[in-house]
Amino acid sequence: MKRFWFFSLSLLFFLAACSAKGSSPMATLNSSGVRTCDYLPGQSRPAQIPLDSPQPAVSPSLAPLTFTKTPPDAKIIAYQMLIFNQIVKDITEHYFSPEYNGVDWNSLQAKYKLLIQNGLKQADFPQAMQQMVSELGDGESSYVSPVGQPTPTPAPVSNFVGIGASFYTFTENGEDTYVLTWVYSGSPAGQAGLKNHDALLKVDGGPFLDENGAPRTRGPEGSSVTITVQTPGQVPRDVKVVRRAIDLTSVVDYCRVTGTAIGYIRWFDINNSDTVAQTVEALKQMSLSSPLQGLIIDLRQSNGSSDYDLNNLQSLVGLFTSGNLGSFIAPRGDSTPLVYTASQSDISGSQKLPLVVIQDLSSGSIPLITGVLQVNGRALIVGQTADGEVYNNFCNDYVDGSTLCIANEVFQPVGKTPDYWKKTGVVPDVLVNGRGDQYTVADDPYLAKAVALLMQK
Repeated sequence: MKRFWFFSLSLLFFLAACSAKGSSPMATLNSSGVRTCDYLPGQSRPAQIPLDSPQPAVSPSLAPLTFTKTPPDAKIIAYQMLIFNQIVKDITEHYFSPEYNGVDWNSLQAKYKLLIQNGLKQADFPQAMQQMVSELGDGESSYVSPVGQPTPTPAPVSNFVGIGASFYTFTENGEDTYVLTWVYSGSPAGQAGLKNHDALLKVDGGPFLDENGAPRTRGPEGSSVTITVQTPGQVPRDVKVVRRAIDLTSVVDYCRVTGTAIGYIRWFDINNSDTVAQTVEALKQMSLSSPLQGLIIDLRQSNGSSDYDLNNLQSLVGLFTSGNLGSFIAPRGDSTPLVYTASQSDISGSQKLPLVVIQDLSSGSIPLITGVLQVNGRALIVGQTADGEVYNNFCNDYVDGSTLCIANEVFQPVGKTPDYWKKTGVVPDVLVNGRGDQYTVADDPYLAKAVALLMQK
């Protein structure tokens, strides 16, 4: 069986709880009823974070595994070689790079073939194959053993009990830090004064996650929880929050920048089928009192950047540009190119509106949103250089229930080479540094630079 999935790199989001609407009940509203952004041009002082300030890896590199040799068993070797040969055949015939991404493929497969022939425990075989595939070094290709196969995605949940916020995790010196990335209006978290960029240190005096890796902010409806929170630049404080059932419908946040005609929009989940409709509504609402003269699109921490929906991306990008944006091509020529297009949908002048897109290291869908808008001359980029590789994967299921997915087609923007972003990544027009826990929504250096660029137009 062959499947085609779309993947990119991203931060892992753990949902603590969610709620609705894009504005807080305590937020300041302008004359049209649209929330005003917390960043105030001419008043707010952007956080000063040096460009060389280290940013910890989201997913630290793991050391290569070592495997204990076991007495060779002819039946086990034959079984392992059956799967091994299928993996080798698929990579040899379908891998996107004829040069195997600069890896000596013959030596690599010979190394693992010898490992099997010398005696490899069956329990270690899946890990060995995972490591062999990962050594191709493209960051996308993977082998999933039968035990490790992903479970079917459950049906969308309309509500559950929690505090009404989500967070992301980064690791530094072996320690995990949990930072709020989305606090929903009307939620217990929002009413308690929690905001994006707050670090969640403790829950009821204990660890943030339970023994199963779930946020301890969840619990029975009506129960209270004390969260130790640290806002960037401030001392930790305890906040008491009462849990309740949370609506999970809003995936777009927006506001207008005070004293300007600049709008700001952020997508929480680019794969959600409601994102396009809510973006359209946001553009209309922000333009009610007066036309926008510029728009900031914030892609930091946008969920859905892994295994993303190409159709949804085409609809989103189609609000701001149109036409052929590029193609997924197989350099070996073993498949028909998949064209990435955007059908024009002009909402309140969105097709000609000056754009600035904010990206950071977590912005996994960069090439298909930020990258194409930059290449087409529709947007300037503010932020950090982000990974520029995006692939269409060839997947094959094997008789033992395992699955191999390898990078098969590489995205080629119109007028550019297939490896246009490979070596450099998607480079911003203006570099800005900073991790989510190093600034607040009011002194956001990314937003400050984006506003300044649009005010110059």
